[in-house]
Amino acid sequence: QSGSPRAAYRMFEGSITEVNGGWEYLPWVRALAPDDIAVIAADLETITERDIEASLKDHYSRHPDDDDERSYVTENFDKARRFVRGLIEDGRGFAYLIG
Repeated sequence: QSGSPRAAYRMFEGSITEVNGGWEYLPWVRALAPDDIAVIAADLETITERDIEASLKDHYSRHPDDDDERSYVTENFDKARRFVRGLIEDGRGFAYLIG
């Protein structure tokens, strides 16, 4: 996909800031409001298993047909879907930290 990242990317967007010559870092912290979660959830619902497989082939050229890798990614993707569905049901957002 070209252009801006898809809405679901907001769940993972961000990076640490290196300080002290890279010996230390400042973590990335973000809060997503319930309205953001609805958009993310709608985007996640559009992603198919075929899309996941195509992405694996694009990004893992050494073992693009690795069943363990595909199972791992699919399982965690399904967990992400369930997570945001639960947030929507409860009317909540969430905060996350990278680092």
